[in-house]
Amino acid sequence: SGAETRALTRWAVETAGGSVAIRLAIGPSPRRLELPRVVTVGRGTELAEGGDVLMFAYGPVLLHEVLVASEALRASGIRARVVAMPWLNVIDGDWIAEVVAGHDEIVVIEDHSPVGALGDALRRALAEQRLDRDRRLTVYGVEGWPACGTPPEALQAHGLDGASLAGRVRELVAGG
Repeated sequence: SGAETRALTRWAVETAGGSVAIRLAIGPSPRRLELPRVVTVGRGTELAEGGDVLMFAYGPVLLHEVLVASEALRASGIRARVVAMPWLNVIDGDWIAEVVAGHDEIVVIEDHSPVGALGDALRRALAEQRLDRDRRLTVYGVEGWPACGTPPEALQAHGLDGASLAGRVRELVAGG
């Protein structure tokens, strides 16, 4: 959102002590997201409540797809908690301990390789807090060569569209 972008840019210019990279989406978001005007380093924003599975994503396109998935999951009796995470490499340990409490199934959705970004940062943060035991963290991302096509076609080809994500999470939760 514009408010989140302004807040992140303000933080990068006025507060950050080192180098900062900010990824911006160049296309319109499929839905309007209400994100905070003030950002807290290493913390995300809950967009949907749920107790069966905890889902992390970032960026307007993936957040839309994860919210579509959470709506489909809810219709089939699975309640997904969705967290928008603007930080791909910084996780506040106290905050993550609060967020994962009561969740043993965690899913991260990446818009690129499933290695080296938010999923790995969450794994490290959970391990540092000794919260990785008895929790499964699954990362869905772009496997292999990125698909060509329109954004919806590419998302579907990689199983990252809302319907595909709902099916993948349904299987994950059922397989326990």
